[in-house]
Amino acid sequence: MTCNPQKACGFMAPASKVTLRQSATCPNCMGKFAPEDVLWVSSHQSLAGDRRLRREDALMRVLPSRFSPEGFAIDPKGVVCKKLACPNCHLEIPREVLESRIKFFSIIGTPGSGKSFLLACMTHELRRVMQDKFLLRFFDPDPTFNNALIQYENNIFHNPAPDKQCTPDDLIRRTQELDDSLFNEVLISDQAVNLAKPFIFQIEPGNGHPRVNNNEHRLISLYDNSGESFKTGKDTSENQVTIHLREADALFYLFDPTQNIRIRKEAERVQQQSMNSYKNIDDRQETILSEALTRIWRHRGLSASNKYDCPLIVILTKWDSWCHLVPDVSMADPFISQPGKGAQHLLSIPAIKQASKEMKKFLENYAPNIVNACENFAQDVIYIPVSSFGSRPTLGPENKARSSLVKSGRSGLRCPCFTPWRKQLKTFYLSG
Repeated sequence: MTCNPQKACGFMAPASKVTLRQSATCPNCMGKFAPEDVLWVSSHQSLAGDRRLRREDALMRVLPSRFSPEGFAIDPKGVVCKKLACPNCHLEIPREVLESRIKFFSIIGTPGSGKSFLLACMTHELRRVMQDKFLLRFFDPDPTFNNALIQYENNIFHNPAPDKQCTPDDLIRRTQELDDSLFNEVLISDQAVNLAKPFIFQIEPGNGHPRVNNNEHRLISLYDNSGESFKTGKDTSENQVTIHLREADALFYLFDPTQNIRIRKEAERVQQQSMNSYKNIDDRQETILSEALTRIWRHRGLSASNKYDCPLIVILTKWDSWCHLVPDVSMADPFISQPGKGAQHLLSIPAIKQASKEMKKFLENYAPNIVNACENFAQDVIYIPVSSFGSRPTLGPENKARSSLVKSGRSGLRCPCFTPWRKQLKTFYLSG
């Protein structure tokens, strides 16, 4: 019997006008599959024990033959199913994966470089700025996929005691290599495999946008790996937590100047102030970068003569603590108003390029190997400074690094948020 692809995916409601993609990509395992092959998550509790998910409480995934009048699958016990799963890894996927083009953004950095803080502050800011400046909606299509990140945002921006001093670890628990909240273990080809959990967002024209009625939307998938995940030898058939690098449409490499001994000493000399509030001094930043770039070359099958053809964004973190070393960089909003278009803005590409030029010169002086590695790898490299909090931490009791919750540093985050999207202007509707 030939199966109707839309019916197999649960899109048979009378008023439905859904167009499915010919091929979908799972944001968990990066496996590609036809929409009609998507699995459904059983609803009846007696159907627990999906072998591939290695958990007794995991409900079985099924390829159904029966559907409700609304187009939802019916599990073997006769209960309507509402959730979808990848046929390869059996992990849940949002329904929108079958309808929308998905863009993958990977974040690379050493332990303590600020990856989780960047993600939380960046996504929090995007929820506001995308509508205010570009008339675009940026939201969670299914909040369950973003639980950890939503908690990050709440801890920083909606804390019940915003004026209370606390350590950064009190706000966001340091990402562990195989944290259950950020990683899944599944059985693929009879082998236990670790996969990173994606943070999934949807972007579409909002109120006032000229294409608001066009039913156009895109998905964005972000990943928060621990710095340990990028150590040499960690990329194995069992440990595939960085497999998203293979599909990445943009790379964010976080370089932490406070972990560079030369920058640290110069900042202390110029500012006449100790940087002991930053406890991490890690000389592995170049090693972590080289390992990540090697994985991309290997997984994509690139030769030494091929350059990465997507944006590589080098984000220099903790800008508030070393900005006095690069005084000519403006952190004003890189937005340009459009006459006659009301609230809809464009990005100031010259402003971003100027900031990038200054940051590149700064790195060439203090960390030339980082610049050489990035420029040799990618065709398009952009260097942007960022401050997640907007102020440097201070030493509290027992000399523990502490930071104020009330300073989120949002203006410093806007450049890296939007730079890779400028390369996809048509895709993300930023051109208006």
